[in-house]
Amino acid sequence: MNRTTMGDTRRKTDRGNTHRCVGEPFSDGGLFVYLPFRYNPPRMSVSLFFALYCLEAGLFFIVVPWTRVWSVNPILHATPALLLLSVNPFVRGFISGFGVAHLLIGIKDVMRIAAARNRSGGVT
Repeated sequence: MNRTTMGDTRRKTDRGNTHRCVGEPFSDGGLFVYLPFRYNPPRMSVSLFFALYCLEAGLFFIVVPWTRVWSVNPILHATPALLLLSVNPFVRGFISGFGVAHLLIGIKDVMRIAAARNRSGGVT
């Protein structure tokens, strides 16, 4: 049995695309094929993960250049040039400033997500 005798099982989606509806059979050599559900992630998940990444990276870059982890890092002591740069307080300050920028971006994104959630009246 082919698709023309079964009738077309394609449906128009809200975006104008056509796709086979879930659970409707399509005969291919006697085997019915059921298409899986389309994955539709929540809109907040990507934004929320980006905001959390920025907050974490910001805290990391603010704190680590001033700790022992930075001072005894074998990668930074591989060459004399890297050693001189890594112990320079201006370089450490620059990296901490990079962390502050990440932290501010993360805070801004969390506030934007919270405002969007309040506007929509709950979970989005």
